[in-house]
Amino acid sequence: MEVAVDHYGVLNLPSDEKSADLTEEDISTAYKKMALRLHPDKNPNDPNATANFQKLLSSYEILKDPKTRKQFDDMLRSKRQQKAEHDLRQKAERDLRQKAEYDFQRQRKKQEEEAYNFQQQRKKQAEEAYNFQQQRNTERQFRQKNSKPSKTTAGDFQQQKRKKQKETAYNFEEQKNRKQEEKAYNQEQKRRKHAEEIRELFKSVIDEIHKSRERQNQSYKY
Repeated sequence: MEVAVDHYGVLNLPSDEKSADLTEEDISTAYKKMALRLHPDKNPNDPNATANFQKLLSSYEILKDPKTRKQFDDMLRSKRQQKAEHDLRQKAERDLRQKAEYDFQRQRKKQEEEAYNFQQQRKKQAEEAYNFQQQRNTERQFRQKNSKPSKTTAGDFQQQKRKKQKETAYNFEEQKNRKQEEKAYNQEQKRRKHAEEIRELFKSVIDEIHKSRERQNQSYKY
């Protein structure tokens, strides 16, 4: 029996779930109508008239016999289930791709915003450091103008100031580097967690499809 041939369709009958409810009388009536239409005597100019009529007769012979009709109905049902599973699998894969693309674009946009904010923050810190240095220079010039410290006192003051500035700059760079490392580590952890969630979701969909196939195969065995 060829599953590629829709015997219900040949008789101009529905071949969906409703086909199982068709009675023998429905099939016989449909065959008679199609036989009158496709009989070679009714189509003398059609070179395929005999082949079409033989196809109609073959389909009718299959459907009027309960055993062969049940076999054909089972094959149709299996074909519909396979198509439904295929469509479900395609939809699941499409949804996964769309979600992954959406999450990737959102993560990328977030990273760009964070990078922009980081650059703005660094720019602001640089401006604040520059303004602070300008203020210190102004204060130093004012003190130098209004006081005449000894050479030893001025030298000690300058040495202490340079030492303090070096310590401040070192602490600032150390804190900045530590924050950057922490931020990079957190971003990597988020990326790994997101990738693991996508893999788990895809695995669960594939497992569900395999379980559905196994249940289907077991039902056919019984």
